[in-house]
Amino acid sequence: EKGRLHDLLTHTPRLSNDEITDEMFLAFLGRFPRPSEKMPAVAALDKGGAQGLEDLAWGLINMPQFLLNY
Repeated sequence: EKGRLHDLLTHTPRLSNDEITDEMFLAFLGRFPRPSEKMPAVAALDKGGAQGLEDLAWGLINMPQFLLNY
């Protein structure tokens, strides 16, 4: 019940999946998503709710930009 993912899902007023995607990319990668990244992320949230948000978080954690310090 505590943590950033929970806060995004229970924010008042409710955040759109588009806004949640932006927040997740900013939190994990420090940048906004590219259009090619945003479409599948929003689609995952549209059909998955909390599970979609968790899947997005794991996907971002496994991106090269998160793993490597250039």
